[in-house]
Order: sequence, then C-alpha cells, then structure tokens
Amino acid sequence: MQQEKTKNIVAQRVRQIRREKGINQEELANNAEINRSYLSSVENGKSSPTIEVVERLAKGLGVSIAELMMSEKEKHFSYDSGEEFEMYDGLKQLLESEDEMMLMRLSIEEVDLLKGIRLRGSHKPSKRFFVDALLDYRRSLK
Repeated sequence: MQQEKTKNIVAQRVRQIRREKGINQEELANNAEINRSYLSSVENGKSSPTIEVVERLAKGLGVSIAELMMSEKEKHFSYDSGEEFEMYDGLKQLLESEDEMMLMRLSIEEVDLLKGIRLRGSHKPSKRFFVDALLDYRRSLK
C-alpha cells in the first residue's frame, strides 16, 4: 500500500516538475541517463523506480530527492516555530531534516501530535526521543 502511494507520488511529481521546467521526456531521460520509454512508464505509474533512478531523476530535474518524493500537501508543509510555546530542539532537528522527513513520511497530524508533547522540568528531549515516540504511536495504530 505505502509502496503504491510512493510510486504514484513520484509519478505525479516527475511529470509536474518536468512540465513546470519546460523539459520534454526525451531531455529528462537524457539528463537522468535512463531510457525514455522507461521514464514514460514511471510517469504513468506503471513502473516503480529504484532509489537509484529516483536519484537520477531528481538530478536531471535539478531538485532534491525530498522535493521529488513529497506530495503537494507535504511539499507546502512547514512548521511554525512562532507558537505560544517553544518547540523542543529535538523536534526542530527532526523537522528540519529533509531526508528524515522524506523517509518517515510524517503526516501533518503526526507532526501536530509530536508538537503537543510536553515534559515537566528541564528535560530536553532529543531527536531520537521524537522518532521513538512516533514509532510507538504508529505501532499503537496496528
């Protein structure tokens, strides 16, 4: 299920970014050093690209892997550090890491959940603390 969702996001984003940049499939295929018919298959959601192909496509489009793999909703997501409370440094570090955000595919609801964690005293939770909290939360949903 998650693999199918990722495949569809990559397909949509490759097509969208390619068109925004005014690049045709042949040019992108050459830039990414992949076959044009394979690129078409990826864009149409018929093929799941390997991480190596995703890296090549990102490079060929001139974008980061994270930008290529984020849905439109995720792409425009950012956290607001100007809230009524100070965000823990560990959570800031997690949210500022494009690679970890991409790999963990945090939803807006999950980020809100993590932002809602409050600890008493001078405890300063690490990034690992928030990763573990997220994993525990996801396990509880199964």
